[in-house]
Amino acid sequence: MSWAMAACAVLLAAGALLQAAFPDPGALARFLGGHRRLAALLDLLGIGRMPRGGVLPALLALLCYALASCTVRRARRLPGGGTRAAWASVAFHASLLLVAAGGLGSALGRYEARAVLTEGELLREGAAGLSVTRRPLLPVGLPGGFRFRLVRVVPRPGAGPVRLVRRRHTQAVRPFHPADLDGVRVYGLEHGFAPSFTVRDDLGRVRFSAFVALRSAAAGGTVRSGHRDAFRPPGLPFTVGVTLPATGGDAPPDRARVTVSRDGAVLFSGVLRPGRPVRLPGATLSMGGVRRWSAFRLVRDPGMPLVYVGFIVGLGALAARAYLAPPPGRDRCPGRIQHRA
Repeated sequence: MSWAMAACAVLLAAGALLQAAFPDPGALARFLGGHRRLAALLDLLGIGRMPRGGVLPALLALLCYALASCTVRRARRLPGGGTRAAWASVAFHASLLLVAAGGLGSALGRYEARAVLTEGELLREGAAGLSVTRRPLLPVGLPGGFRFRLVRVVPRPGAGPVRLVRRRHTQAVRPFHPADLDGVRVYGLEHGFAPSFTVRDDLGRVRFSAFVALRSAAAGGTVRSGHRDAFRPPGLPFTVGVTLPATGGDAPPDRARVTVSRDGAVLFSGVLRPGRPVRLPGATLSMGGVRRWSAFRLVRDPGMPLVYVGFIVGLGALAARAYLAPPPGRDRCPGRIQHRA
């Protein structure tokens, strides 16, 4: 029974660590050299991929109860306070309890969200660019007053750092190296270019003005290929298709090929440059500067600290047991040697 509980705790801990290190199955497949089947098999261990209904929390709670009972029974069996090796055994079972409790906290309180920011944009709780992808069963969310600003995106092959600033401290987000902001892990997912467009009516009033994030390259790659996407300005009857040409480097392009259509009819198709607006029926479309944008995955897991502490305590207990265990042929009473027949 003890070995079965230990195996369950190790699997839960491995799943939590796997989910923390590789939040994206595609990143795990790339790390394993393209073995998608192995990545899918390992991804099943991830606590974040498991169903968050009543089955997994119930199993984890049952495992915590069994580990707690086993730890208490072992502590009560210690004669006269017990030896150091016996207390190390109790500490090892307590570490398994911590790991299982951390898995339960992850299953009930893991919070995940996705955010898309352009350079210079500020992210705060409740912002328009923030969407919650996993709501926890416990009342866990972003910390109060949580915010950070995307300073710049530097797309380099194999690196792709994203600079974030939080309370005047700048951190970099790289593939497999997230930033930790007030207990919230920030992972970089993808990045690309975001040109700004402005639509004015015949009276000169601004009907739409925003940076539009086009389809992107994967995080850690290079943005040498053209980007293409389409968007519909809110409250306007036409759709704008945008294609940014490949620049042959990391510099943002200075022009875009735009196609404006309404109900299948093409109103405009051509090259649009900053400062050169085009006339549309009842409106004017102009292009501004081009910034880079980046998508992030925000994860807050209240159970991971317990998992880490459980691993540290378990490793220390195993090392203590190996150091304090009596040699073969000698019992636990000093000065007394057992002779084998």
